[in-house]
This record gives sequence, C-alpha cells and structure tokens, in this order.
Amino acid sequence: MESLLLDVQYLDLSSSEIERENLVIILEGCKQLFHLDVRDCKGFDEGDEEILKLASHNATFKDEGSSLEMLRFLESIRDVNFVMEQVRMHALYGLELVQ
Repeated sequence: MESLLLDVQYLDLSSSEIERENLVIILEGCKQLFHLDVRDCKGFDEGDEEILKLASHNATFKDEGSSLEMLRFLESIRDVNFVMEQVRMHALYGLELVQ
C-alpha cells in the first residue's frame, strides 16, 4: 500500500479514524504530498511534535481538533456496548457471558 501512496499530492482525511503510526507512514512515504488535511481526526493528537516535523515539507497541513483521547473514548464506548449486549443476551437467553 505504501508504494501506491508515493505520488499522492493532495490528501484529505479530515474526520477520519487514523492511528498515529499510519499517519507517520503516510508522511514518511509521500514526499510529493502538497496538501494534507487531518482535522478532527481520531487516533493522534493535534500539535504532535513528530507529526508536525514530518509534515513541515507540506505547503498545507491541517490537524486542528484531532485527538487520541477521542479514539480511546470511542473504544471504551464500544467496550461498554459489548458488555451491555452480553448482559442482555444472558438475561434473555441464559447465554454464557464472554470473558
């Protein structure tokens, strides 16, 4: 996949879920990248020093509103929803709870 990204010049990933490690791969691999918009993303923090340094060659880089904490929050909600579904299934059908 990295080789497919090498010639990308414009990339808008705003409001996406993207892990920090994957964003670093994009920034390291796409030397022709002219514009990168990762505003309001979940998976890394706005103002991350390493990401800003890697993005410094971009004419336009936007990361406002991005947050690792939001991704962790969403994952915790998924975990709570999973547990609640297990409890509901146990109550309705007497099924074993998944550990």
